[in-house]
Amino acid sequence: DVRAEFGKSKLPVSIANTGIGGASASGIRLTILEGQLAVGNPTLYPRFDGNVSSADTRDFWRESSVSPRNQSFHWNQNGETYYLIGDAIGRGMQDLLSE
Repeated sequence: DVRAEFGKSKLPVSIANTGIGGASASGIRLTILEGQLAVGNPTLYPRFDGNVSSADTRDFWRESSVSPRNQSFHWNQNGETYYLIGDAIGRGMQDLLSE
């Protein structure tokens, strides 16, 4: 939608999947996060090759026992997690812009 709005069909986009729950993600959440990762796969979506990056964030999940709150839909409000996600998205954009 953003690309269409601004008439930029090759606008670089770096996304992170919804890795909430980490490696134990299942059901619809797993389906969604796999779909988000697939968009960055040039074999599956060749039209996005070189202009879409997708980061897998499941390894960034931190349990509530080591986080400020037990609020999984906000990554248990864990600052380390937010930092790691931002870093991954930024690195994805760096890669796109250096191609």
